[in-house]
Amino acid sequence: MTSDGGKGNFVVRQSLGGAIAFSLTQTNDTTGGATNVNRANFAGLTMNEFNGNQVNANVNFGQGTGTNVIALDPTQWHEFWIVLRKDPANIGTHQGFIYLDGSLTPLVFRITAGDGNDYPQSYIAFGGTATPQNWALDVDFFGYKIGAEFPPGAFDKIPPDITALSPGDNVTFYPPGNGISLSVTTQGTNSLPPSGFKLTLNGADVSGGLNVTGTPQSRTATYTNLATNTIYKGEIMVSDQAGRSSTNKLLFDTFVESTGVLIEAEDYNFNSGQFADNPAPAGYFGFAATPLVDYFDKTDTTFGTYRDADEVDTQSGTDTVRAKYSDAGATEYDVGLVEAGEWLNYTRTYPAGNYNVFLRASATAPQQLLLDRVTGDRTQPNQTTTSLGTFSITPTGRLNVYGYTQLNDASGNPLSVNLSGVQTLRLTAPNANIDVQENFFFVVPAPAAPPRITSATISNGMITILWANGGTLQSKTSLDPQITWTDLE
Repeated sequence: MTSDGGKGNFVVRQSLGGAIAFSLTQTNDTTGGATNVNRANFAGLTMNEFNGNQVNANVNFGQGTGTNVIALDPTQWHEFWIVLRKDPANIGTHQGFIYLDGSLTPLVFRITAGDGNDYPQSYIAFGGTATPQNWALDVDFFGYKIGAEFPPGAFDKIPPDITALSPGDNVTFYPPGNGISLSVTTQGTNSLPPSGFKLTLNGADVSGGLNVTGTPQSRTATYTNLATNTIYKGEIMVSDQAGRSSTNKLLFDTFVESTGVLIEAEDYNFNSGQFADNPAPAGYFGFAATPLVDYFDKTDTTFGTYRDADEVDTQSGTDTVRAKYSDAGATEYDVGLVEAGEWLNYTRTYPAGNYNVFLRASATAPQQLLLDRVTGDRTQPNQTTTSLGTFSITPTGRLNVYGYTQLNDASGNPLSVNLSGVQTLRLTAPNANIDVQENFFFVVPAPAAPPRITSATISNGMITILWANGGTLQSKTSLDPQITWTDLE
């Protein structure tokens, strides 16, 4: 299996482009050679996982999406023609086309190159995936050619290329007015019918909102109906005239910071309850806080890199860098090495209203983080609190992969909280075991509740209808759609 940042049975490494490995894997193989530890439980061809568009160490088997595998019997002879090229959509670092056993129809993968290397130069390597392992591999021949060389006759069977996709993978605070855009090209005699573009967002097919332009061989598509303060998950799929398709997953949000209160996890209170509204990126750098007043941390021997006088483990972040930080040339930080019972206080000023709260965090195990309101004196120890809700975090797989969790009630239903003026919120991790990292939480005004009928009764020939949340009651004498509705006084 791929290990050590991109090492396997066959490794292609560019001195500036990272390493990509391919391995024949059996079910009892392990990443480090230790028996029964991190077993593959999979048989077939494995390769670098997909983990973003930057060369990094977290590309080994089991560290990415888990989709970069081809199931087959590794004890039988197989022929692989593998084409590697830069990912044209810039979602991964590379795109891999794998032609198996003479087929001219490729299996296409998005791949992230690893940082593993045995020599600083570019090279091709053949061997075991890790020094402690015993291994055996039969190879008849292998060859290589510089450049993206496809098998003869395969050029017309390449799926469409999706390029210039915006937004990118897992982008946060994406301006909704920018919409979704992409460019698509096809090869040889293939063509791209406009009907071959399909966009799905949050489970709904919104392809009808796509504007597709261009020529049959080169098209662009845009979608401009994004709502603000929404988390989007979906995919864009483009098919050519023969039904060959390319798919890109979409995951982004359209939060607008100016509409709510954004609180960085590392910007907890300082100097016994002191705070700053709307701090600049890394605006609390070096601020010292008071234990048991501003925070509680169990490890008094480790200190943060962002606020190095405190035991809170503030560290350089690994989430997608937000534009406000890159524009300011500032480093993003988060809170890691979180242990059971640790808490942090955050004081901010809120316009009066109801708010939804979203936590941005990563976790390798299910987590229940608690959000409380501090009702006692925030400048003194032994503060009293009242519960606001719970963030029920689903594991993201790795601590460098982040996602959103909305504040829920005890039954797991999303809830809103009422805030007004200066308020202190406390975030507590009751069961953490160095398996969760906190980036930020966004307190955003809750959408206005729609009108709701609360009761309808009939008495003495009189119909009485009561409703809440505003609106106007209307009636009509027929359900014929040509009849207009009339307001009731």
